[in-house]
Amino acid sequence: MYNILFKNLLILNKIIMYRFLLKPAKLNNIAKRLYSTKNYYITPTLEWVNKIEDNIYHIGISQEASSKLGEIVYLDYLDDIDDIIEKGDILGHIESSKAVAEIISPFDCKIIENNLDILDNYEILNEEAENLTKSWLIKIKKNI
Repeated sequence: MYNILFKNLLILNKIIMYRFLLKPAKLNNIAKRLYSTKNYYITPTLEWVNKIEDNIYHIGISQEASSKLGEIVYLDYLDDIDDIIEKGDILGHIESSKAVAEIISPFDCKIIENNLDILDNYEILNEEAENLTKSWLIKIKKNI
């Protein structure tokens, strides 16, 4: 039952994203209301954010971002462990067969870990971008 609900929310999110693409402020509020859970949400820049414990989050790219990018061929982390990052700063780049995309910080944070395992297997991002246990890119601690 939860899988069906989750799939319906994914479809609803895509409809909202396309309909309000030119109104990011409105989209941000609608997306947070309709496509979020207590621990998981997708940002307007199509990164997913998953809370794994108090103030600790994983960041990845959404399935929609992955499909728009095409086959991912390279990932570059710009920041090192313990770097302090501000909201909106670039955390890294994802290069694909179609484009280069930026990974954007959803809030002020500190880098805890970069997922180096993903560098050996981009197929995870191409096939299962929203797999919360395998396809996370960066672990961060939210600054309070």
